[in-house]
Amino acid sequence: MRISRGRSLPSRDPSGTTWCPPSSPVVDSDNRTVAIIETTSVEVVRLGDVEVSHAIDEGEGHTSVAEWRAGHESFWHSDELRRELGDPIFTVNDNTPVVLERFRVIERLNDDAA
Repeated sequence: MRISRGRSLPSRDPSGTTWCPPSSPVVDSDNRTVAIIETTSVEVVRLGDVEVSHAIDEGEGHTSVAEWRAGHESFWHSDELRRELGDPIFTVNDNTPVVLERFRVIERLNDDAA
């Protein structure tokens, strides 16, 4: 299991504001808590304004914004997310606000968390 240094979520808040707790658990695909992270910054930007530094810092192996965006849009446009949002036609575009969170791992709870 890999723990990335950043994450990106589409913002559904029309005010463009968001709130993240100062620390939060990271769970793996089996819903086990494997780490505690501390949020170091949160920024809301247009999807079209995400910089390559964020794409790289997420730690998912993306080397360009286009590659990062294609990977994220695949999930954001998935039936799974649309069901969770209760919006069967949810889509994103350059003007969609996204939440860019940066964090640091403050505690690893499982030796398999790498």
